Formats: sequence, structure tokens, C-alpha cells
Amino acid sequence: MTAPAWEQLRSLPGFKKTGERQWEARCPGHDDRKASLSIGTGKDGRILLSCHAGCEFKRIMEALGIRTADLFPDNRGNGHGAKQERRFVATYDYEDRDGNLVYQVVRYEPKDFRQRRPDGKGGWIWKTGDLKRLPYRLPELAAADYIFVCEGEKDCDALRRIALTATCNSGGAGKWTAELAQYFRADQFVTILPDNDDPGRSHAKQVAESLYGKVVSVKILELAGLPEKGDVSDWLTGREARAANEELCRLSEAAPEWKPEPEAERSQIGWKLWDITESASWPDEPLVWCVEPLIPKGGIGFMSAAPKDRKSLLSLDLALHLAQGPEPRLWLDQYRVTPGKVLYIAREDPARRIKERAKEICDSYGMPVPDPRRLVFLIRERISLTDPEHLLWLKTQITEGRFDFLILDVLNRMIPDLDELSAKDMGRMVSILEELNRDLGVTILCDDHTRKPQGKNTGRNSQEPNPFDLKGSVAKYGCADFMICLARTAQDSRMQVYVENKDTDERPHFMVEVSPKGSGSPKFKWACDVEKLAGDMRKIGDENREKVFNAYSADEWRGPGEVAKQVGLSADTVSRHSGKLVKLGRLDKDGRGAATKYRQKITASENASAAIERNLFTLND
Repeated sequence: MTAPAWEQLRSLPGFKKTGERQWEARCPGHDDRKASLSIGTGKDGRILLSCHAGCEFKRIMEALGIRTADLFPDNRGNGHGAKQERRFVATYDYEDRDGNLVYQVVRYEPKDFRQRRPDGKGGWIWKTGDLKRLPYRLPELAAADYIFVCEGEKDCDALRRIALTATCNSGGAGKWTAELAQYFRADQFVTILPDNDDPGRSHAKQVAESLYGKVVSVKILELAGLPEKGDVSDWLTGREARAANEELCRLSEAAPEWKPEPEAERSQIGWKLWDITESASWPDEPLVWCVEPLIPKGGIGFMSAAPKDRKSLLSLDLALHLAQGPEPRLWLDQYRVTPGKVLYIAREDPARRIKERAKEICDSYGMPVPDPRRLVFLIRERISLTDPEHLLWLKTQITEGRFDFLILDVLNRMIPDLDELSAKDMGRMVSILEELNRDLGVTILCDDHTRKPQGKNTGRNSQEPNPFDLKGSVAKYGCADFMICLARTAQDSRMQVYVENKDTDERPHFMVEVSPKGSGSPKFKWACDVEKLAGDMRKIGDENREKVFNAYSADEWRGPGEVAKQVGLSADTVSRHSGKLVKLGRLDKDGRGAATKYRQKITASENASAAIERNLFTLND
């Protein structure tokens, strides 16, 4: 008897006979280019496998998608005591919308199924892993108005032979997933044909629940006269194609619309209620930082700035620091970074610019380019978060790549059909971000714009960074676990950065030095705390004001220019402090313009004392 695994082994690239009961092929357990897999058979017919490159036996079996039992001759009975050999009988192609083969289901007799996908080299990988699931015959499904959903590919092909469009999921009953509903159009009519057994009826209900409300019509049609475990292929047996087509369409039209039972509808919501009296036993969720204390792990946040205010450059700088590993680094020479894997969606910048900037940033810090798969980009593709297929693709990439951090640069280019000023649309956008965040646990940073400033002092360098200036609905700010706000300053080499998050009361507000292109200095470097800088400036101002005050006297009038030479400040600075001292009631002012002079103010008590001294002087005379 032949071992079941022979079908998979014969399909391997480079498979050929090398001697008596000896073969070789490229090993599926690694990127093999020289047929490292040795294949032999024992006297009892069992298959013997050995990889000369050192792949473990378990890894080879997983790559082939087979069990250890498949290496032995098939000893399953045929019901009469005879041994039965498993044989290959059919393949079913699962294609994308454009007709490209994604994976394939292989059918054997006695009834058994295996799945495989192309390896890109003319061979097969007998393991689909987390590959995106597709409905069978997707190109036909996408174009049809009336659809039948069966339990297996054989039934779909049988309906296709009588000119009807049918689909199913791979894996049979119980393997339908909610994601498959996205491939149906809202204007389609769907009839589900269950097999005549309890698993078939449960499967039909599962399909109906996933499609209900997403298509025009959902019906479940149980065909009369089916044998136990029978299916639509049995129903078609003996019927002429045209007559079968017409009768099945008539039965479908007459079938009642399917609707969920209220109890079943409620039972699908598996939300848990948390009693505060039991809070001591709630799971511990310690606060973990991606960047301490700026960006909490697992949060949603926004980096906002006016256009061309370096938010993309700073986001790239952050991504390169996050992707360094395994040792943590300091971002901006100040904040500790926990290493992680980053997926960066670059909607605006071309690959050329990203490549140049990444090299300059790494060189400026003297740090290496991250290891493979630690920082990956999607560049200038027209991805839309509101497109279910695009969103599923993004989820798949995050899951398969095990990414910890997602950067969306910039957000408004990824929601092209939503109005940023609409609270309803932004509520939908927030829901999409939360779905990604909560389902996958990924930290999300959205690069976004600030609204156009209004009123006076609206120049580019006159704005203070403020989270409430985030463009659009307040729904964005409401969902944010953290905010990073940027603003230029009068010095082109400096930026203001303001950060807040919901996990701490700290509100870091600091200056960052930005090195010129090609300077070789660190691209971004923490410069100073803005509040401390403001306090220092106030202290210096107070000290300078006292210098100016003390340079004047109550006995004579003096001009700002004369005082400026004495105290070592500019005439404008002395004039400004002198005017302030007048408002404070500490100096008297005389004259206007260039002729303005000042002296220390003489109070009423000082005038009285001066008068007494004059009287005493007169009496003595």
C-alpha cells in the first residue's frame, strides 16, 4: 500500500529518483536551493525523511502539512476487511478577485482534504497558516446577483454545471468565518443549501447570521428527499440540467426570508459585566511604555502639526528608535524606548525620500539600520481604512508580522471618503482605529494636521502647540490615549513639543534641536524644558529690571541710552524695562520720543521727610 504523504512529496520542487527506493527534493522546511531533502522507503513501505541542512523532522512535517501517520501505508478498511489506498481525486482553487491563485484544497479518496499554497517557485507549501481565507470561486461570486452557498466545493461545482453561481468556505461545516461576508455585495440575493444533518444545519445558520443585514436577501433552503447526510449533489443526481436549474430557482424564490431569533441575537454578544466589589480579582494590567513617559503601549495617539512642520520626519525618527533592538535606546536623547516591531504606512512620501531620511537619521546617531522585518513600510499605496478588504489586509499584515507599533502617515489620506469636520464620520474613523487597537493590541500613532489658526498672531512661528488644535471633530481627541503636538519656533533649528496622555498627570513641554540636513549631528535632540526656560527667562528679566531701576536715581533725570551703557544692556531693553517700571509706579517719566527721561519715583513720605530737613536747616541758620 502507498503512504498518503507521497502526493505532497511528489509535488516538491526538484523531486527525482536517485536510486533504489531513494529520492530527493528541495526541503520545504527552509529556503532550499539544492535538494537537501533525502526521501527513502523502508521494507514495510514507510517513508523516511532526512534534511541534510539540519531541519528538524517536526519542521518538515509542518511545512508539508501532514501527520506522522501519513508516512505509513494507509491501513484504513473499506468496510469489507480489505485495505484501502488513499488516492488523489480533485483540487479546488481559491482565487482573489482578479483570478490569482491564493491557495488550493486537495481532495482524496477515502474522503480527506489537505490545503496548500504556491511557493512562488513552481512548487507547493503544504501549510496555509494564517493566510487570508477567501470564498470559493470569488471572481464569479463578485459578478453575480443570485448566489447559492453550499457546504463543500464539490457541490459548488455541481451547481456551476447547471449554470448557477455557488460558493463555500474551505474546511467544510463549522469553518465559515465572519470575514467572508465582506466579499458579498449589498445588492445580492443569497440562498444557503445545508447538508441533511445537524452539522449542516448549524453551518447554514452560521452563514446566515454572518450575511444577515449585509445583503438584500438571505434564505435557508432545505431540499426535500435528501438521504441522511445528503447534499445538493445528491439532489441533482438523475435530473436534467435545465430542469434542475429551473426547479432550484423556483424553490429558492419560494423559500421564506431568514431572520435571527431574538434570543439567538442576544446570545451572540459575549460582553462581560465587571462588578466593582470584585475589582480585587480583576486581571492586573500594568502600565507599559513604548516611550516613557510619552507613549503608553497599546494606546491610540496623534502627532499633530501644521503642514511641513516635520511630523513625518519625527515619526520616522521614532520608528527607527523603536525598531532598534534588543537593547532599549533613548529617544530625543531623553526618553527611554522599549524595542518593538513597526509597520509604517507612508501615504505621502516616496521611497526615495524615506530611504534618504532613514540613512541620514541612522548615521546622525551612529546607530545601525534595524534588523530585517523590524521596520516595514507600505509606501504610497492607496490604502483606505474604510474599505473592508483593505482593513482585513492590514489586520493580516499586523498579525502575521507580529507588529507592535503602527504609524499612519498621514491619517486623512487613509480615510478619503470621510469628512474630518463631521462628528459622525470621525466617530466611524475612531471605531476603525479602536477595532485595530483592541483586536490586535497594536499601538497606533496617527500623523495628523492642526486646524488653520484664526485671528491675530497667526504666523507659522507664533503658535503654541495645543492638542485642541487637532483638525476636525473632537472625537479624535476623545479617543486619544496620548497626544504629541509640534510647533515651529522663530529659530528654524528649534521645535516646541507638547505631550499629554491619559495615564499620567505629567504634561511634558520641551524644545527640540533639529540639525540641518547633512550636518552629521543627531537629527533630533532634547534642548530644554519650556516651563523651566520660561522661568529662567522671567528670572533674568526680573534681575535686568532691578539693574535698570538701580541705575536711575531720585536726584536726576536720565535717558535709556545713558543707562544702557552703564548696565550693559541694549537701549531697547532698557526702554522696555523702564516703561514697565513706570507702570509699576517705581519710576517717573518725563518727555517723549528720543527726549524721554526717567528717575526713581519719590513717594509722599519721602517728600515729607525732605521738607522737614529743609525747615530744620533754615532754623539752624
